[in-house]
Amino acid sequence: MNNAVREVFPDATDVFAAPAEAGQALLPLASIDLSHVDPEWTGTVHLVSPTVTDGYVGDGTEEFHTYTCRANWIGFRLDESNRYHFLADWRYFPDEPYDPTHFEHRKALHRAHGALVETRWLDRQPLADLLARPLAVVESVGGTTPGWPNWAETDFPLATDDEEDVHPLAEDGSRFHHVATTVGWHWHPEGADRIVLFFEPVSRTALLTFDWS
Repeated sequence: MNNAVREVFPDATDVFAAPAEAGQALLPLASIDLSHVDPEWTGTVHLVSPTVTDGYVGDGTEEFHTYTCRANWIGFRLDESNRYHFLADWRYFPDEPYDPTHFEHRKALHRAHGALVETRWLDRQPLADLLARPLAVVESVGGTTPGWPNWAETDFPLATDDEEDVHPLAEDGSRFHHVATTVGWHWHPEGADRIVLFFEPVSRTALLTFDWS
């Protein structure tokens, strides 16, 4: 596991300032040590996934959109306790049911064996074989976001002068920096192809977007 990963499947009470409101809307995946991205940064940010992934998150709830929370983008302020404060009304998330079976199964297996595995394959492959070929917790940490990602086509202010380093811009024009990328379906079957986490250190804003093929 990458040394930047502080914890896998962190508890919601350690991730969200309002865990009850996060509830069925967001799944805590992994916590990342910011100092591994920039030694001058302190604190821990979190990769999270929306539970509902039928289309872009935020589609259909435009009345609750903010600068950082719009279709396919969600933003949080990181407090001194490394917890997220959602930067929009919680009604941004659709009130739809979510089946946590696969996510909770993967969490239980990780806590028991220390590996992230594809639970849908358990009816075809022995658990020992899956544990020997675990899924990656993170695909990359820090650096640039290579190539021209699908999320660059969504409605968010971006710096696009360098196609090998596309990054979002804060409302005041400050740059968001890439923290980590994970594969969404490693965590639950309906997850995005990639979940990308950015951070702006002055405002301590965490920003996530989702890449779909």
